[in-house]
Amino acid sequence: MPKSRSNEDLGRSNQQPQQLLASIRKQFGGNRRPQLDERNWATLKEQALKKAADLQQKASQSAKEGVEGARLVVADLARGDAKQAGTRVGAAVERAGDSAFLMGISRLMICMYFINTVYDRYGSYQFTQQPEVLERAKRWPQHYPVISFPYLSVGMLLPCAVLAALGIKVLFCAWFMVAWEVFDSLNLLMMLLFSGVKPNELVVKRLAMMGCTALVLAHSMKEQRVQISSYAGLLLSGNSRKRQPSRAKSLVLLLGRLLMALLFIYLERVIARDFILVNHLPHSQLPPTDAAAVDTAVREGQQRDELIAACEAALGRTVQRPSGPAVCAEACSTRALILFNVFALEGFHIAEALGVPCLAASPCLVPYAMPAAFERRFRQANPSLYQALKAADEHRQQPVAGANSSAANIGSTGIAGSVGWAEVRHWLWPLFTERWGAWRHHRLGLPAVPYSDCPPGVPLPPAPALLYGVSESVVPRPGFWPSTVHMRLAASVRGLQLPA
Repeated sequence: MPKSRSNEDLGRSNQQPQQLLASIRKQFGGNRRPQLDERNWATLKEQALKKAADLQQKASQSAKEGVEGARLVVADLARGDAKQAGTRVGAAVERAGDSAFLMGISRLMICMYFINTVYDRYGSYQFTQQPEVLERAKRWPQHYPVISFPYLSVGMLLPCAVLAALGIKVLFCAWFMVAWEVFDSLNLLMMLLFSGVKPNELVVKRLAMMGCTALVLAHSMKEQRVQISSYAGLLLSGNSRKRQPSRAKSLVLLLGRLLMALLFIYLERVIARDFILVNHLPHSQLPPTDAAAVDTAVREGQQRDELIAACEAALGRTVQRPSGPAVCAEACSTRALILFNVFALEGFHIAEALGVPCLAASPCLVPYAMPAAFERRFRQANPSLYQALKAADEHRQQPVAGANSSAANIGSTGIAGSVGWAEVRHWLWPLFTERWGAWRHHRLGLPAVPYSDCPPGVPLPPAPALLYGVSESVVPRPGFWPSTVHMRLAASVRGLQLPA
């Protein structure tokens, strides 16, 4: 076997795998295949172990250097070296601020807020053009302000938001959006500054969005170039032109950051005072912190328990019964009925829990209409139920009850067909608010949302009839009302027949 380097020299070498293989072949006689006897195996094993130990030592040394570097950074921050730590953090922030991708994402998110604002305003205008809302606005103009078409929002704000999102004329569009938000929030700001009104999440959101838009504006402004003419400045800077932020950009940056800080201050206030921004089913079981709210909740709970006990005693039924189409069919064969006012909607839920039909009555027309955003939120929260309600409207074949309809049709018309979106839009929409969800679920044993337990493909239960104590000779019946809404004088109600 030819003479070769010692095993220690081979172990200390830092060769690549190909070089190591060539060295091993050289030790065993060039390209001749080595004899894999016990001695050769021992030699190869020793060389491999030494090479692995060398690589492990280098990896351990590299890890120690990394840990030592991290320890130095932590030590700098711990001992309060504000200048050095601030330089490092500032460099990281500056690199992130110069990222075109992050800037584009931030600009897109802010522009989506203004696009959504335009969409909401157009949705409000579209809602006021519905026949029922127009009819209500004629009768109660003090409760229904006139909403005109949002020409400025659609014609100016929407194009600016789209152009800024695409990176076109960002400076001009950002100026316009800031001015728009200031003008749009002027009334809220005046109330906040001069009327002593406590800020809510709406005011804080407006101010925070104004700050975000101001930051977009600041990053879009050109920096002022300052000429350095002194000889010392040329020697020290190495560049005859130095970029420094202008005063206008600094002021806009300061304003934007302060307005954004208000959002975090408000959230800290919410956490400190144990507020709840969103009220849904799990939060509804949390005890209120205000003494007046505690008294109101206790009193309302006692009144509801008294109503349940009175209905159970009068009808000989108990709550916690299964609901659904089968129970509704059983209820149609009984002569029990719960009559309630539209301002006491507990009667609807109790009737559903007891498995008996119900009839709503009102001495006047309902003076309130469904909110503009209710349909969109209902469709997002309950898509299958919304489709079933709309399908019931499309397939409804019942004639609209007119002046020639008899009193007996008051009960039968409400039971013949399934409930549809027309009833929800006219008067049933308050039943789907969060006020009733927890009580239905925990006290009555019902689903939090009415009609949500009906299986897919099964027709919805019949809609409860609504009886107005007003004659059609006094107030003509609008043609867009659902067929389950009836108008009768108090004298004609005496002949009302219960569903058989």
